[in-house]
Amino acid sequence: MEGKYIPLPKEEIYLLVRQAQQGDEGAKNRIIETNGGLVRAVAVKFVSPEHELEDLIQIGYIGLLRAV
Repeated sequence: MEGKYIPLPKEEIYLLVRQAQQGDEGAKNRIIETNGGLVRAVAVKFVSPEHELEDLIQIGYIGLLRAV
């Protein structure tokens, strides 16, 4: 689920969002899987003594899941 972030083409994102809005669980899962690398990349930028990487990744995934 995690890895280097490689964005999808804009047209594919729009299609997945439309399908997810219509209740397609596969589309929702694809959005989440595709953006896992983005969550990790952003979390790495905020690591500090007060904020551990794994905590930030969990928070990022919670935000992603709520958004989807």
